[in-house]
Amino acid sequence: MVGGAVIPDLDGWLTEETEGLPPVPKQYELHCHPDVFLALRKASDRQDAEYWPSPPVRAGGPLFGSAAILVVTHLGSGGWELHEDGELLKSGRLGSGEDS
Repeated sequence: MVGGAVIPDLDGWLTEETEGLPPVPKQYELHCHPDVFLALRKASDRQDAEYWPSPPVRAGGPLFGSAAILVVTHLGSGGWELHEDGELLKSGRLGSGEDS
């Protein structure tokens, strides 16, 4: 739960946020506030510690394919950014409806 928001369908949320991205191998990073990391973990069907290192450890692997999760605090509660090869693609605030 992030500020009262939850991710009931993790696959659906990820599909929506990555819609239109090219299906070629790139380096993706999801930068997110610790509460977004916890909401993603809660929404995942895999909650084991080995799969989900504790923040602020950089995590990669099967959750986002070739993407890594970078937990940061400067985005504020609910904040997230999706980067491709170091360039900001999308950002938003979980539960606000203001994703861009």
